Amino acid sequence: MTGAYCRRARAYAALGDHSLAVQDIERALQLAPHDGYIMYFVGDVYNSVGNYQRAIEVLTEAIELLPKYALLYVSRSRSFYELHEDDRALADLTAAEALVGPTGLTASAMHRQRGDICRRREQFSDAVGHYVKAAAANPRDAWLFVAQCDCRLALNQQTAALENISHAISLLPYRDHLRQRRMEIAWDLQQYSLAARDYATAVVLDATTCAGIDPETFRNVEWLWQSPSTEHTLIRVSR
Repeated sequence: MTGAYCRRARAYAALGDHSLAVQDIERALQLAPHDGYIMYFVGDVYNSVGNYQRAIEVLTEAIELLPKYALLYVSRSRSFYELHEDDRALADLTAAEALVGPTGLTASAMHRQRGDICRRREQFSDAVGHYVKAAAANPRDAWLFVAQCDCRLALNQQTAALENISHAISLLPYRDHLRQRRMEIAWDLQQYSLAARDYATAVVLDATTCAGIDPETFRNVEWLWQSPSTEHTLIRVSR
């Protein structure tokens, strides 16, 4: 019964129904007030709905009950991160790293969190390193490749960014905003055929995604590029 409340609370949180999520997760906590594993789910849901202080309270109590359960430290690290308490977030990650090995989903979550902290501090090279390690431990998480792409762009590494976003698209092929992101990177790299294909696909997935871009630009992009009498600047100006 307690697990059912936890699962439904997570579903409500994912759907944006925060009041029902909190109602269910507090019911779960009432049924198992001293179960550290249930308290992990409680803290996770409170993180999801943005009540980070409440998450910290629950997770801190859970850590007292289960001091060797690494996910509790990782989840509380997220709470501290969202409250811009990076030093406390890093301390929790260090504690978690002492409890688990370098592989697996927990390791991926730890590296992702470190990457997020580095990115916020504009330490983009370090952030990429952590996201790469996180992806190695959890290669099906497309958002780790999106995060790498963002950092690569900040480092002016467009070719690597294109590889990252392409890999993310291979994992989530129907996300129109990923297509739009790759379209923009491909355009800057003068890979106009790829940009045109992504534009067309993004419009099919969601016509509002590329609403601000002139369709004629991409319908004729290959012709403009291949025409010897056309300067590349004409394509950019027509965008």
